This record gives sequence, structure tokens and C-alpha cells, in this order.
Amino acid sequence: MPEPKPNINLRTYALAAVAVRLPDAGLLGQEAPEAKYLRRHLRAVDPDEAEWTRGLPTYLEQPDTEDTDLIGLGHSIGLTLPELLSVSLAAAVEGDARAGRALAHVQAPLGGSRPTLALLAEIYAEPGRNDLSAIQALADGAAVRSGLLTLSGDEPLPEQTARVPLHLCLALAGGDAGSAFAPGAAVGLGETPPVPLPASCLTEAARQAAGLRAVAGQILIVRTGSNAEGRSVASAIAAALNRRPLFIEAQTGGDPAVIPGLAPWLRLRDLLPVFCLELAPGERKVLPPLPYYDGPTLVLCGPDGSVESAAGAALSWSLPVPPKVERHLLWEQAIGGGPLADELADYRRHSSGRIAHLGRLARFEGVLHGHPRPTRDDITAAAWTGENGGLDALAQALPDPISDAALVAPEPLRRELATLLVRCRARDALVEGLGPSARARYHPGVRALFVGPSGTGKTLAAGWLATQLGLPLYRVDLSAVTSKYIGETEKNLAQLLARAEQSE
Repeated sequence: MPEPKPNINLRTYALAAVAVRLPDAGLLGQEAPEAKYLRRHLRAVDPDEAEWTRGLPTYLEQPDTEDTDLIGLGHSIGLTLPELLSVSLAAAVEGDARAGRALAHVQAPLGGSRPTLALLAEIYAEPGRNDLSAIQALADGAAVRSGLLTLSGDEPLPEQTARVPLHLCLALAGGDAGSAFAPGAAVGLGETPPVPLPASCLTEAARQAAGLRAVAGQILIVRTGSNAEGRSVASAIAAALNRRPLFIEAQTGGDPAVIPGLAPWLRLRDLLPVFCLELAPGERKVLPPLPYYDGPTLVLCGPDGSVESAAGAALSWSLPVPPKVERHLLWEQAIGGGPLADELADYRRHSSGRIAHLGRLARFEGVLHGHPRPTRDDITAAAWTGENGGLDALAQALPDPISDAALVAPEPLRRELATLLVRCRARDALVEGLGPSARARYHPGVRALFVGPSGTGKTLAAGWLATQLGLPLYRVDLSAVTSKYIGETEKNLAQLLARAEQSE
């Protein structure tokens, strides 16, 4: 039974051009399966097998739906017709073993199953171009410079093979690539549930998206101590831009992963690039250039370090701690309602990501202890079992609870400690009603100095205060953060305090 006639598309024209390279009728190999495969494509575009370009100009004006994305990309980045056909042929090889075998048949004995520049230049060259200039035009064209086509790079230029990266092959077919096809990159949040964001954060995300839309090539740095919260905010910004986030992870050394053909991928799948960086205090990172992409870019990082790009200065948005009313709603979503949610919203200045993280851990602790709903002890245990921002590397944890009975102190000292406890619990609301002058310079952090000889109970008093607040307590040994290298001590202290603040 004869095989069905191929559908007419760019791939058909690209393979039909290869059929021109077949030996004349009657010569050895003409009846090989690979030759028959190619001749079917030539007959599909020209029954007389005389001119493979017949009908191509008309097709380009009204292409099939499977070619609209590639042709649209070609218009936006300036692909020539030979480049469009080269991309179609190279992509066909990645998805159809018969196309690869046919190319190997035509290119024998030097070429393999991927097309060489010599073959592409010979069959697709514009009239009047010699082989060398056509090869150079392909090697230095927009398809190669954008990464849509990659070259093998080891052989002489005419013998170098061209390929379309697998994640771009999937994008041209209307699909998304997983990490196996594009290591270091992921489209969307995957199966990870998004962090619930307060209304004020969503409103600001929409405002930031409007700014990104208004200025071509704008970069926005989103600073947060919670990676999960940052990714959820990036997803909200991408949704406001009618895009999806493409998270690009930092690799060994802290530089973003190198993704071949990143700009074509972003354009084909309406993706928003989100570079996820981990920066130390004083560290500086320069974003890689993105030729052929003029859309917005996001950077996720912590409070430390700086980010630059060839495009100039970037905007920065530090995610704030939600106000008490919104924290209450977030705690209700995380652990349910009740007095505990009210207490946590009043006393704990956690970010959205930290609340969601503690809520998951607290529910787990509650199941372990048979509690139908997480208790205050479950929240405290969750705060200790969480990662605590990597504080263990810079400080010593003091997890033992200190009860009222364990704190032996005279009554005046107890009153002072009780006053300090109230100050810690009321730090968020102290400026309410005091006007903009008080709010402008107010910082809710509490500093206290415990003075006394060794053994008088300074650490014990700090442990009692942490127990009453339900917060983790860490002791810092200055010898662990002091360094003989200039600037390292300051970096260690800045990193320590930043991580402590992130974990409350």
C-alpha cells in the first residue's frame, strides 16, 4: 500500500529541496527507502519533480498553523528564507528518524543524519551566491546568533552540522520542555503549589507589571528571603503580562544557567525570563545579554548583593512583610482560624512565604502529636525544624525552652524582662496613630543589651524571652564570623543578620 502524501508545510519544502541532491534515475541507490522518502516530499510540492520551490511564495503568505510560530519568529528576529528552511530541516531530523536517515543517505560518506552547512548552503542558497558566501551567511545569520540553530564547531566550517536544540523543537511543536531537555530551566511552578499572596502584594505585582510593559527591555529585581514567595510573585507578574515564568537557576559559581536559544524560546512560548540568584553581601552579578529579546526580565534574589546588566540599571522591589490584617488572613489559610491565628498575626512579622512554610510544617507536627489543628507548640516546633535560612552555619542553636520556674531572678529584673516581652509583642503597632513623621523613621526591630558577669543568667534570660515569643534562639560566637581577610567579617555579619531577619 502506498504511503499517504505528506502534508504541505515548510518541512515538506525543506525535504523536497534535499531530494534534488538524489542521483539520477537508474543510478545506484535511487530506489533506496531514503530516496523514496525524499521523492514523496518533492512530488507533494511539484508532481513533475522539477522545481521544489513551486508554490512556496504562496504558502508563506498563508502558512499552515504548525508553521505560523516559526514564520512569526522569523519576522521578529530577521530570519532569511534559507534560514527558515534550514531550521525546518534541522528540526525535522530531531523528530523523525526517517528524515535523519534520508540526510545521511544524501550526505554520505562525509555527513551524518544532521545537515551540514555545505548541504544547507547548496540547496537553499539564494540565486547568485557562491557556496562560500552562502555558508558564511548561514554561520553568521540570525538563526545561529540567536541560538535557534547551533553548530557542531569541531569540523571545518562546510562540514559543521546544524541542529535545533530539543527544547526549541518542542516549542516549535507547541510544547514545553522539561529539565531533561533544558537543564537549569523550568517553565512555571510545576506541581509546587503557589504561596498565597496578600492583596497588597498582588496589587503591587500588577503595578510592577504595568511598568515592565511600558518600557522595552526593563529589568526588575525582586528581593525576598523566601524563594517560594519570590517564585509566586514572579508568576503573578508574568500572569499580569500574559506570559508564563521561565525560572533560570544559578549554577556552580553562582552564574545563571546557559540556555541555548533562550530568546527564541521566550518568543515562541510567551515566556518571562526569571533569573534566580543567590548573592552574598557585596557580591555583584552581571546578567548575560539576551540578543533578539526586548521584553521584560525578572531577577529573584535575597536582600544582599547587586545585579547589573548591559541594558543599564535595574529597578528593585523588596517584598515587604504584610501588615497585620493580611498576616491574619494568611495564617488562617495556613493553619485555620481561631485565637492562634490572631496571636501569630499580632506578634510574628513573617513574610507570606514564611507563613506558608511554617503552616505546612505545623500541620505535620500536629498530625504527629494527634492535634486536630496546629497548636502554639506545633508552630514553635515548626520554627525549629524549618531550615531557618541557613543560620546553623553562622550561629549556634539554643533550642532548650526556658520556663518561668527555670528563670530565677529578683522581682525588679522580672518586671524589666516582662516589659521587654511586651515591647517585642507590640513592636508592630507602636506607631499607630502617631502620624507620618513617626512612621517614616520607625523600624520594628527590638534591640536589648543584657549586662552582667559570667554566670548571672544573661543567656538564660534570652532563652526565657525566646520561649515566651515562640521564636528560635541562636547564639553568635564572634570567632566564627571574624575573618583575617579584609571585608569578610562585615560580609559574615551582614549575612547572619539578613538570614535571622528572614526567619524572624
